Amino acid sequence: MSDAGAQDIAQVQLEYKVRINYKSGHQHVGWFTEFVVNRTDAGAFIGVKYTTSDGVKFLLLGVDDIESITQLTSRKKAVKK
Repeated sequence: MSDAGAQDIAQVQLEYKVRINYKSGHQHVGWFTEFVVNRTDAGAFIGVKYTTSDGVKFLLLGVDDIESITQLTSRKKAVKK
């Protein structure tokens, strides 16, 4: 059994690589720790909530202009507690 303190234990955080395709042809690809899409019952986008892996916000052009959102991959990242 280890005597390491709780402050020394790393936690694992899941990150998602997401591509957003806009109707204009513009794309954004980035890593996120949170990416939630809200839709109407008919499937139309009504909102997006996200947190980027590096904490930097990017310019979301508008949910009405989104053509599709695709999760490309995911990874686990060790972070200190």
